[in-house]
Amino acid sequence: MKKTAESLLCNLRQALSDAAGAGSPTNLTEMQAIEHAYGVQATRDGRILSDLTAGSLAWNLFEKPGRSRLPRTHELSVFEPVLRAMRESGEMAERERLLTQRDTALAAVWGGASATDEERWLGAEAIQDYYFADVRQTAQAYQAHYDAVRQAASGMAPPLGGPRIRSRILLQPPLMALLFRACHQEGSEFTQGKNVLQCLPSVPGSPDVPVREILDALAWDIAALAVCAFFVRTDASRSEATFPFFLEDYFQWRGVDPRKRTPELRRQIEARIELLSSDRLPLRSETTLWRSDPTTGRRKKTPLPTQGTFLVKHARFFRPQATAGGAVPEATGFLLSLGAWAYPLAEERAMLGIYPRRLAEYDLQRRQWERRIGWYLVFQMNNQGSKMTFREIVKDGKSRTAVTPQHPLRMKTVLAGSHVPWEETARTNPGKVIKQWVDALETLRKDGIIGPCPCLDGAADGSDLPVRGRLAAMLERRYQFVPGKELLPHVRAKRSAAERKQAR
Repeated sequence: MKKTAESLLCNLRQALSDAAGAGSPTNLTEMQAIEHAYGVQATRDGRILSDLTAGSLAWNLFEKPGRSRLPRTHELSVFEPVLRAMRESGEMAERERLLTQRDTALAAVWGGASATDEERWLGAEAIQDYYFADVRQTAQAYQAHYDAVRQAASGMAPPLGGPRIRSRILLQPPLMALLFRACHQEGSEFTQGKNVLQCLPSVPGSPDVPVREILDALAWDIAALAVCAFFVRTDASRSEATFPFFLEDYFQWRGVDPRKRTPELRRQIEARIELLSSDRLPLRSETTLWRSDPTTGRRKKTPLPTQGTFLVKHARFFRPQATAGGAVPEATGFLLSLGAWAYPLAEERAMLGIYPRRLAEYDLQRRQWERRIGWYLVFQMNNQGSKMTFREIVKDGKSRTAVTPQHPLRMKTVLAGSHVPWEETARTNPGKVIKQWVDALETLRKDGIIGPCPCLDGAADGSDLPVRGRLAAMLERRYQFVPGKELLPHVRAKRSAAERKQAR
């Protein structure tokens, strides 16, 4: 079969309109009325389309309460989302293959010159039986996929909160920093180390929209939100794990007024998701990680090259069909997973540091300092892991690990590396900067991301300094940051690997 389901649907609509003498229907209600009157079986395209969609469990995604199961042949002309869901899941391609195979077999049976009519009828009946058996088996094979989409569309996923992302680089893998550059700078290719991101002008079958027009700050927001959704809505142990991403996530993240959540804005968000998961934005990445050899148990540096897309789109989900006017359901979100670039990082729990889930749940609006300082300190402690010293201390019968970092960090260095907006506040209210700094460190310590962080030059909160010029003096103070209880085993393993390497 050369025609696709989408072209058949277009032909069916035109044929029904011509048969009814209605020209072009003004709305979907009129089209549905025409289809009720004439039926899809009146045209060859309609019969083929009915065979392609009959019995598919994709219809359950749009089923009204109390409605019987399909085939709903009288609704084919208004249910584009059903065809879209079947196409995205792969079921439509499989059904088109089966239908082509059936038609080829039927043509061979009826074209046999030496066969009798009875033999032809028996052969055609057997072919049809095999075809419908294969269709039922195909429908059942995709049941788990549609169940996952329907469950994701139910809105039961954990919320991402209402943070407002800033146009600053979040401390994440090098590929995220590379994507940030691409979204905020001009160019068609971006390179950072062994990571490459390209902007292709177009590929066959894609909308003719320049990539540079939609690779912007909105695309960066979507990418950062998708990474957060991965950690909040999965166990973060497998990067191929699927998670729901709702358009409302972006609206809540940015605090968009409900009156401004227009269909046009929804289409813009969908276009960015399609771009991040399409071949128009290919990625090549090579990350070097310390990985254990499964045969010897020794850890060694291993380059892990990957290529593909930033996101992988598995399906989209829609609102239930509107009861008035026969309106087509509106898309509300996507079922996504991270691209191949994240496989080794998530497997080694090295994607956004070792304690990413708690940091991913921080509200960027109310707890922005905690989140960004947390990313930076996790990054620094991982870098210093092989140079830290660890001593076991027993006191009152209890054992604890004393950690000495490679070198301390100045308050000014941490604030600059974390990209928190403190300079403007410092000009008008320097005391607020000190308070936010102290509160952020205390929150990170309570959450186990960092351990005790003594100040080497005086009181950690600057209480021993005069009020005048206190912030300027504190910016030069040095703090010893050590890993918290969750990060400690990983950092200590890096030190043990370094010792083994020196011993060889």
